[in-house]
Amino acid sequence: MLALFNNFKSSFSGATTLLIPESIMIKIRTEGFQKYFQNTGWPLVAQIINIIVTFFVSTYTIRYLGPGLFGTISFSLSFMGMFSFFGSLIVDGIIYREMIKTPDASNKILGTGFFVKLFCSILTVALVSLIVSFVQKGDPTAIMVTIIIALSLIFQPISIISFYFQSRAMNKIGSIVSISVLLLLSGIKIYFIINGFGLYWFALIFLLEPVFYGLGYLFFYYKFKGRVSNWFFDIELAKQMIGDSWPLLISIIFASISGRIDQVFLGKIVDTHSVGLYATMVKLSEAWFFLPGIIAGSLFPAIMNAKAVSEDLFKKRLIKLYSLIIWVAISATLTLFFLSSFFINLLFGSEFLVIVGPMKIYVFCGIAVALSMVINQWLLIENLTKIALFCSIVGGVSNVILNLYLIPHYGIIGAVTASLISYFLPIFTILFFKKTRGHWLIILNGLIFKY
Repeated sequence: MLALFNNFKSSFSGATTLLIPESIMIKIRTEGFQKYFQNTGWPLVAQIINIIVTFFVSTYTIRYLGPGLFGTISFSLSFMGMFSFFGSLIVDGIIYREMIKTPDASNKILGTGFFVKLFCSILTVALVSLIVSFVQKGDPTAIMVTIIIALSLIFQPISIISFYFQSRAMNKIGSIVSISVLLLLSGIKIYFIINGFGLYWFALIFLLEPVFYGLGYLFFYYKFKGRVSNWFFDIELAKQMIGDSWPLLISIIFASISGRIDQVFLGKIVDTHSVGLYATMVKLSEAWFFLPGIIAGSLFPAIMNAKAVSEDLFKKRLIKLYSLIIWVAISATLTLFFLSSFFINLLFGSEFLVIVGPMKIYVFCGIAVALSMVINQWLLIENLTKIALFCSIVGGVSNVILNLYLIPHYGIIGAVTASLISYFLPIFTILFFKKTRGHWLIILNGLIFKY
């Protein structure tokens, strides 16, 4: 055991020396790199503040609402989330791409993107309202909360102004807006709780969020001499945006359904009280999921650079990254497994202790999530996007089928089991392809620190 710990310690400390060469450390001292680091540092700070504030305010909110009312909001969010991909037609990435390619055409790009997103958002709100009225016809509260939350989509298009600042390496603006909105909405939630406000007021917060974001971006946009009145719609660019978006929809559809279907099925087959318990368990279990994303996002540029040098260096760096990711995931998973009862009682109260058993199963999803983050990045580097898409489809389809079968028989435990299997299936799916089969050896080498 001591030897294993020493190996992990050596791996952790050695990762920076292998992944960040001396030549890159020298560049850190240059003015250009310092400017870049300052620009990327703002989003990181904003993300850390967001994670901390959101966790504690959400905990306070869940304790106040209880499993039933929180379950209604969770069901509504999940139901809307299954259709929200259509609200943007995935044009966000395309708008960002066009803004970088032709910054002088920002008025045409922003104007066209705004109207495309607005049109799709209105259609989505109508679709969600119609379907939820049919699916939840016996629960008028769930219908009203879902419609209120869905209406937030109509106010989201104005936030495409954020791409104006991102394309000009002005991430500081977006971070300031993000932090300001977070603190403002958190203050409103706390005010609602202290003064005993009801469920509909908490649903209204989701409607206010895109409004506040839009106002924040508009303020800075006008401060930097931008004018919405100069935006205009271009039909040819709109056709290009929609045409470029459709291929991406397939992957996003399966990801949206897979990530939301469990709570929707629980709400429909069991009740919203179960959704509240399940959503609380998911929030606590996934509290650390940002760590693999930060680690992979920070170290992958160095790994990509290594590929240009040699395959051997690329492989070594990839194995070291897996070592770090895997053992961070295992440590977090085991901590939550053994202390789940303590954390649930401390944060949410004894009313939620019934989710201890399901949580002890669900926490192992974190290992699959961490591995998938690296695998997907590797598939992108190797230009194996078709395999990545197939893995996504396998995960989405299996989750739907398993939830349909297991939830009616086992309730929350069934939903948890379905999630666990569907998270791990895509990882093992790469064994079926000759081009990716050998990658599992790299993963196993990372597990046992074999470089």
